[in-house]
Amino acid sequence: MKKFKLAALVTCIAALAVAAVYAADIMDPADTASTEITVNIEPEYVISIPSTLSIPSKSNARQKLDVTFAKGKLEAAANVRVYISKTTNNFKLKNGMSEIPYSIYNAASGGSQITGNGTVATFNSSTAVNTVSSIYAGVSNWNSALAGPHKDTIVFAINYTI
Repeated sequence: MKKFKLAALVTCIAALAVAAVYAADIMDPADTASTEITVNIEPEYVISIPSTLSIPSKSNARQKLDVTFAKGKLEAAANVRVYISKTTNNFKLKNGMSEIPYSIYNAASGGSQITGNGTVATFNSSTAVNTVSSIYAGVSNWNSALAGPHKDTIVFAINYTI
């Protein structure tokens, strides 16, 4: 029984010695470790463009169309460009063979005419939420138009760049 107690005591002392050495290796202040924590916040924004615009018959007044930037969360150097996705400058309201030419104007640039692929609005990371950029559509020559509804569709494109 004494041999068993002695063997058990020696085994315990040996185990404690190993545990002490092992603990000292882990707890050594000269050893350090680090963890990098990252998060990627995706850009978020909403561009609102009305689906219809009505121009009163025989009116020379330009009708306003607002492009709104909302819920803006962009990267620091990012730009959101809204432009007319059309390569020609021939904007025409049509009803069969009857055509009425019209123009698009940018309110922000002093009323300059916007042509095909022309920029309607540009927003960036410093743009306030709910910023409105206005454009206008106007008809200057009603004389050649026949009676009846005339329509055209403008397709807007959005480009996000960094």
